[in-house]
Amino acid sequence: MEVEIETYCDLLDFIKRDDLPTEAAAEVVRNFLKVIILFKTDKKELIEATESHINKFGYNYPLEWERPIFLNQFEIDVKMSEM
Repeated sequence: MEVEIETYCDLLDFIKRDDLPTEAAAEVVRNFLKVIILFKTDKKELIEATESHINKFGYNYPLEWERPIFLNQFEIDVKMSEM
């Protein structure tokens, strides 16, 4: 099956389909948003995380700015604590 997804709305509509398994939805999200998904989630959590990511880093986010590499990453600068 080949599907063409061109916009964030297309992505959300596609992953919300009932006939699409969670694993396939996660793969589509990874490829479209170019992110890494670290933790296995259910479909509802995946949709919510995708919507959150799009709202924060998608619409009106300058293309030249860095984007997070992980889904559910809320800031670009990650500070490592010293041990």
